[in-house]
Amino acid sequence: MAAVEQRASTRNDRAIRTALTTLRYADARAESGGESVARAVMIETGFAPDWLQYELMDPFDSAKPIRTDFAWERQARELTLGELDGLIKYTDQTMLAGRTTAEALVAERQREAHLSLYGHPLLRFTISEVRSAGMLAKKLQTAGIRQTALPTWLNDVEL
Repeated sequence: MAAVEQRASTRNDRAIRTALTTLRYADARAESGGESVARAVMIETGFAPDWLQYELMDPFDSAKPIRTDFAWERQARELTLGELDGLIKYTDQTMLAGRTTAEALVAERQREAHLSLYGHPLLRFTISEVRSAGMLAKKLQTAGIRQTALPTWLNDVEL
C-alpha cells in the first residue's frame, strides 16, 4: 500500500484510490482463486462476508478443526456458513490424495453432517453462480444475509 501511495499524484488520484481500496480487501486466507473471485462479487453486491475460513471444531474430534470458506452473522450469534463448491477436489489426483471420487464425496457429506450439528445454515454455491452476480446475490439474500452499502470506491468504478 505504501508503494501505491508513493506513486499518487493529482493526475492519477482516482486510480490510486481504487488501487488502495482494492488492496484493503486483499486477504491471504482465501484458499483458491475462486474464493477470491466470489468474495469480490460479494463485496460488489453488498454481501461481504464477516469471516473468511471460519473455523469450528469437529464435534466428534476436538483436535480436528472444520473450516468453511465464508461466514456471515445474521443476528447476534446466528451464523450462515458459506461454501464455494468446485469440481477439482473430486477430479484432481493430487487433491484426491489416493481416494476415489466417491470416497471424496462421502467425506464431504460427512464433513457437512458434522457442521450441521452446530445448527447454522450452510449455503453452497458454484463458480457459475458466482459469475452470475445476480444469482449469487439472490442466494445470499434468500439465506437472510444482510446487504450493506457498496464500498464507496465502487461508485467511481465501472463494473
